Amino acid sequence: MSYAHINRWLKKQVAPSLKMLQLIDQYNGTNELKAIIDGGKLTQRHWDLIHHYQHHRNGVLTDVEPSETSKKSDYADQSK
Repeated sequence: MSYAHINRWLKKQVAPSLKMLQLIDQYNGTNELKAIIDGGKLTQRHWDLIHHYQHHRNGVLTDVEPSETSKKSDYADQSK
């Protein structure tokens, strides 16, 4: 998975909802969107991808096989 792929997905699938929450926050004088982002929990897979991006591929994320710990963490997070 490349950074460009993630960026395109965010722009197409996520950005409209983020923009909506941002506008509602502005209207209400709240910071719910920031609270949602700040409360986000990264799995080991996320950290592995961040580390890989920063140190191994000069900014290109690749599909690397997650460790068993990472797989278990991802499944645990999806069940919530």
